[in-house]
Formats: sequence, structure tokens, C-alpha cells
Amino acid sequence: MQKLIDGRPTAIPLYLMGRPFPIRAAIIAPCGTAQSRRGRQPIGPAPWHTAFVAITAFVVAAPPACGQVLDGYFPPIGTAAGGIPADNSRERVAAEYMPLGLYLGNVRIDPQLTESIGYDSNVDGLREAASAVLDTSGTIIARSDMSRQNLSAELTFDDRRYPSASNQNSTSWTGSAGGTYELGPDLLGVTYDHLALVETPDQIDSNASRPVPYSVDAVLASYSFAPNGRLSVMPDLQIQKYAFDPLIIPGGYNESWRDRVVAREDLVTRYELDPGRAIVVAMRGSEIRYDRSLPDAPRLDSNGASVLLGIDYTATDVIRYRALVGYQIRQFISPVYGKIAAPIAEASLTWTPTRLTTVKMSLLRDIQDSVAEGDTAFTYTTARIDLTHELRRNVTLSAFAAWQNADGHTVQAEHFASSSASSSQTIYTAGVSASWKLNRTITLNGSFSYESSHGSGASKFNEAVGLLAVSFGF
Repeated sequence: MQKLIDGRPTAIPLYLMGRPFPIRAAIIAPCGTAQSRRGRQPIGPAPWHTAFVAITAFVVAAPPACGQVLDGYFPPIGTAAGGIPADNSRERVAAEYMPLGLYLGNVRIDPQLTESIGYDSNVDGLREAASAVLDTSGTIIARSDMSRQNLSAELTFDDRRYPSASNQNSTSWTGSAGGTYELGPDLLGVTYDHLALVETPDQIDSNASRPVPYSVDAVLASYSFAPNGRLSVMPDLQIQKYAFDPLIIPGGYNESWRDRVVAREDLVTRYELDPGRAIVVAMRGSEIRYDRSLPDAPRLDSNGASVLLGIDYTATDVIRYRALVGYQIRQFISPVYGKIAAPIAEASLTWTPTRLTTVKMSLLRDIQDSVAEGDTAFTYTTARIDLTHELRRNVTLSAFAAWQNADGHTVQAEHFASSSASSSQTIYTAGVSASWKLNRTITLNGSFSYESSHGSGASKFNEAVGLLAVSFGF
């Protein structure tokens, strides 16, 4: 395995089940937009155990190492389809510093452009290239808000250049459109996403020597309804199509062997015990079908199921916590790969000691897809703490520390030239960032992160990334 992911576990609870809320936890700003180059290159399916939450975004996100999980692009289970997410970072910005947006009739348009410059001590994760970093990124969000229906669209891009390692240059973009329609107290939502992304050599399990372009097309439909005042239910269906450029990677493998279709069916039920306290049950079925296989090996087709049970509880205005536990199983159709199963869990604590300071802690565990020919999947565990403080009305400071571990599920060595008896990886990451809003239009950002990777079957490396950025919002 190569570079581990960050499933962005820093999350806040999303109250969708008691009263459906038309927001989609998708791209606020791709992890990698002027802060970190990895979040715009996720590979595997999103970990659904971050159910009932929306991804937390700070004014400047500290640059964690995110990679193979599509958390930043697709909504976690329990999120209604059809909406563009609210920018949670703006909750920390005084009204006089918020961009006003542009209006065309009842459609609001929010454009943003960010230019960044910095330094990466280990561009490819192999200790072979250090380079300056030049990054240009942008986002355009358009949304309408009518009485019973809402329409929204979003376009993002990120172009990153390494003057001393030009073979690692990459460009990615994403587009999304969706809508919601109220049927009395119920809510119907539909979303379509197109992602043009890249996998980089320093991602988990990656055998690439340079960025590998790939695309994902996805459709999500959800329906939220409340049979009574306390019980609410939301089924949803998501279909994703992955297509990789047919590049030849070390070992002679063609990357297009990873082309596949993923279907997921979710059912989330929430029962309110009393205001601020609820029991949540989430179930998921999944089917993965590959277009082709590696030479002399069966396809990685599989069926899976998982369930989580837990409580979402607001103890006081200062402390909120959530704890969910369950079990996940993935059965491969070919007996060569067998089955992988593991307990899964998700827990989080949000502590707001003052109106200016927020501390978030989280713990996650689930099964993720592998992209290496030696591993079929891996069990992923991560713990993280984030601290955000408003130093002034227009100045925000953030810091984070994270621990990640992946244990691979390997198969018989005779089927894969690069397989090993076992594979595991642990990554330690920490970082700080700051944001200074000069006015409604201009924001200055600065961030620094340090990452250390260790493990068997994985490249061992350290990496430091520092960035300075200026953002223009209108």
C-alpha cells in the first residue's frame, strides 16, 4: 500500500431525519483547493459510516492527507439528494465580511477564485522530488430557492503545478446539478455529479509513477418522509460509474482494469426520544461490478451489506456527542478473494467552551476498497481532533492532529505479482492554518501540515507542505 487517506471525519451532525433539510454534503471546496493536493483525487467509495453528518469546512482547512475516499464529493448516508451544501465556514464570518453574491432573478451565484504558492518537501511520496507549489482553484455555485422546489448547480476546478517536478502536475474539475421538491411534509431529491479527477503516486495502494486521470459519473436519488412526529425514514439509491485512463503502470498493468459500476441502497431511520436525543439505525446494501480484470485473475465483483445503530445526543449547548456501532461484510463473487468482514464504528464529540472556540474529536472504523492488485480491501481506522478559534471578527485560526491505520486484506500470491503476506500502514498528520478576511472580496490564507507514514508493504516517508493563498469571493 502507498499513501493512506483521510476520510475527513471532522463532521457536525446533520438533522435530516426529523425534518428533511435539502442540503447535499458534497464539494464545498475540494480538499486540495489551495490547501492540499490530495482531496481532489479520491479513488474509492465514500465511507458511509459518517452517516447523518455534513462535512465540516473551515475558512481555511488545514491540509490533511486525503485521497481515496469520495467524502468530499458524494454525500454520506442520511443526506438528502438535490442540494448544494451550505458553507459552514461562513458561520464564523461577521456579516460585514461575507461576499454578497451575484443575482440573476431568483438565482444566486457565488463565484470564488484562489491563487496559492508554497512548498512541498516530498511531491511523489517517494522522497525523490521536492518542489515549489503553484495552485489555481475556483468554485461557482448557483442556487434558486422557491416555495416548494430548489435547483442548484456547482462547478469547481483545481490546477496544481510543481516547477521542479513537472511530471506530477495535474488538473481536475467537477460539475454537479440537482434539485429538491417538497411533497407535503416529504422531500424528494435528485443529484447528478461528474468528476474529472487524478490519482497521484503518493496515495494508498497506488502503483502510478505520475498522476492517473479518471472520471466518475454518479446519480443519487432520495426520498425523506416522517410517518409520525418522532419517526422519520429516508431511503436512497446511488449509482456510480468509474472510468480510468488506460495508462500502463509498473508491473505492466493497464489502469482501465479498475473501471467499474457501484450501486448502493440505503435506508436510514431516526427516532426522536425527546428534543436533542435520538436513536438512529442505518442499513446499506452495495453491489460492485468491474468491466474487466487483471490478466489471469478473476474480476473483483462483490456484494456487501452493513448496519449501524447508535444515538445522537445534545447534552448541553456546549457539548454534543454521537456514537454508532455496527458490522460490515463484503462477499466477493470469486472464491479466490473470499470474504472480508469487520466491526465498524463512528463516534464524535463537539465541544464549544466559548462562542469563539470549537473543539471536534472523532473516531471512525470501516472497510474501504483497495486499488492495488495485491489487496482486495482494507480495514480503515482513524482518530482526529480539530480546534478552531476566532481570534477576531475577521481572523480565524485552526489546528488539527490525526492518526490513521489501514490493514490490508490480501489474497493468494500466485494471482498477483506484487501481493504480500500482509500489508498495513499508519499515518500521523498534524497541521495549522489561519484565515484573514480583509473585506468582503479578499481573504488571505496560510497553512502548514506535516505527515509521517509507516508500515509494511508501504512506502515510508515524511512530508511537509506549506501554502500561502489569496482568495477572491464575489
